[in-house]
Amino acid sequence: MVLLIIGIVLGFAMLSVRDAPARESAAEEMRRLAALLGLAQEEAILQATELALEVRADGYSFLHLEGEKWLPLGEDDPMLRPRKLPAGTRLELSLEGQSVDLDRGREESAPRVLLLSSGELSPFRLRVIDAPRHQSYVLSGELDGRLRATGPEAP
Repeated sequence: MVLLIIGIVLGFAMLSVRDAPARESAAEEMRRLAALLGLAQEEAILQATELALEVRADGYSFLHLEGEKWLPLGEDDPMLRPRKLPAGTRLELSLEGQSVDLDRGREESAPRVLLLSSGELSPFRLRVIDAPRHQSYVLSGELDGRLRATGPEAP
């Protein structure tokens, strides 16, 4: 319960910083995504439910498994609502070492990082790219649930 409260407080703190300089937009998005993923991991464990992060080139959303269908969390949890990236920022995803095409549109088999109730998650590497500034930040996740953020680096 304490971890959930800490996660929520950190999530609010990260999301309340909206007036950051434009030069920090990719770094800010990476920090926000890392905080939201940590919060979603804690919710999956505490609620004993399976969650997923659906990634698109221009944004991301969180889903929960209901029966055999993945449904958006937006209505149930405003913290984990769908998000669009600022102009000039985009995402690139590798799942289990395989690069994923994020430009193919929304479909049932859209790329997803699974956040399991056991604390495990799909191994991934997500690059948040600031195209105008030629910088990128990397958020990676391990099977055991550990998250690691690095950057900036040249895309």
